[in-house]
Amino acid sequence: MLKLNFYAFLILMTASLLLAMGIYSHLAWNALFSGLALLFLILCVRAFMQSSQSPCEPDCDQPDPHIVEKQIYLVTGPYVSQWFSAQRKEMLQHPVTGALWIGAVTQGDIVRQLSQLNAAQEHLKVTLFFPFFPDGHDTAALAIESLRAWQKVLQSIVVAEPLPCIFALYFRCSEERFVHDPDRAIWQETLTGEQTLSMMSVENLICQNEDESAFLTQRKAMLLMLWQWMNEEQILLSLNATLTHASSCLTRVMVADYGTGFNRHGAWSRWLEDNFAILPALTNSKIYPPLPAFPATVILPAVRSIPAPPPPVRHSPTVGLVFTATLLIAASMLYARYHEQQRADDLTGTITSLRDVPAENITQTFTLIDKLGVQRSSLETCSAHLFFQNWGFSQCGGLLDIADKQLDEYSHWTVFSSASSASLFAPGSAVIMPGREDRLQPIVTLIEKNPTISFLIVGHTDNSGDEKNNLLLSEQRAREVRDWLLHHTHAAEQRFVLKGEGDSYPLASNLTQAGREMNRRIEVYPLHPTPINVNEHNF
Repeated sequence: MLKLNFYAFLILMTASLLLAMGIYSHLAWNALFSGLALLFLILCVRAFMQSSQSPCEPDCDQPDPHIVEKQIYLVTGPYVSQWFSAQRKEMLQHPVTGALWIGAVTQGDIVRQLSQLNAAQEHLKVTLFFPFFPDGHDTAALAIESLRAWQKVLQSIVVAEPLPCIFALYFRCSEERFVHDPDRAIWQETLTGEQTLSMMSVENLICQNEDESAFLTQRKAMLLMLWQWMNEEQILLSLNATLTHASSCLTRVMVADYGTGFNRHGAWSRWLEDNFAILPALTNSKIYPPLPAFPATVILPAVRSIPAPPPPVRHSPTVGLVFTATLLIAASMLYARYHEQQRADDLTGTITSLRDVPAENITQTFTLIDKLGVQRSSLETCSAHLFFQNWGFSQCGGLLDIADKQLDEYSHWTVFSSASSASLFAPGSAVIMPGREDRLQPIVTLIEKNPTISFLIVGHTDNSGDEKNNLLLSEQRAREVRDWLLHHTHAAEQRFVLKGEGDSYPLASNLTQAGREMNRRIEVYPLHPTPINVNEHNF
């Protein structure tokens, strides 16, 4: 009896301490937790060893030759958040094949999805689907920059074996359409025997169909021109660097000749227009690019053992005490899980509010950015704790990545840029060209609706002339815009900060007239109500 009471005392004491561990933070509590958890494990094993169990007969396991491997397609890359919005919000099931598609916008999304899929008690095969939109960015330089960012993301993922990767090009390359479904993509694909994209990949795509047609000829020509553009702009080099790493293996190259075209022109369309006087048509509405009809399952030639029902167990008195302690531990785990979920929900709510705030409400946006910064500091502290913090339910590391990504988007928050259309200034001039002043009207609206916000006006030039004169010219352009705004608003001069960057930050190549005109631009940034040093920020 004394021995039983001693066990009961140790088990209950351990359970009580474990219950308090859901909110611990001190290193001494962590050490005590480790020791008592080990003691509790020993007592549980000893208690269950005292229970008699009937051995399983040799025929308990029955072979099942029908093992089905489920296919999961993870959509990744720089275009997921903008073009595959449905896949970003939730798991999407293909309407024809039933295959499951999951969007992964960030590194945290990929790691979380892979962790959840690996933990599932099913036969799952994950395949990466990497779409590329030649018109997804305004310039080739921006496309290369986004690919380099994703190169770092994919290289940081650790997997037991490389994941198969499918590379897909989405662009309009022919006038062929389905009568019953004009927005449907016409797919052309090939298996690749090499780990990099090369001319052989294009030749394999072109040679898929032997029957010549006007549409096939048109598709071949456009595909060859696309490959020429990717080579000239160094995009092919960036794609190979992104897709070639230890965590993935390129298995298939695809082309989606999509519908009636996209709803915007980008770097690829501009190159076509400059070199061949061809400009693809645009659709009238927002598009949601389709996904290929890949299979949802594959039957594997394997055998699975079906365990027999568990034998009856005769419990000793100690088992009741273990059961009670287990309930207490479960309660602690539930509390820890709830606490971590609340932390995740708070961060998600802040990010959602930040995305939903109207663009003209700069004051509210800064308020939410400050709130997100406070949450980020808390997550940084939390992520530094030991790995078994809060029973292992802590999501601080992944949430910290999400918060950093969102804050990074606002670290260069531009409310106006004149680079999207014809320049406000002629070459070598700091005078706004006649007829182009109305382009500054959106800034007038922002200034009037945000009376407590100051603005930084940054002037830029192309590389014509020497560096010193360009710096002076960019400052004069910023001052010219400031003076125009003072004349057309009720704002005081103290609300404007001027800065000239000269030709230091070109958006496009200065080798072309269009690129130089884009570089002769004005950018306007809102300044936080709290005083800051403008020169310490990177614009």
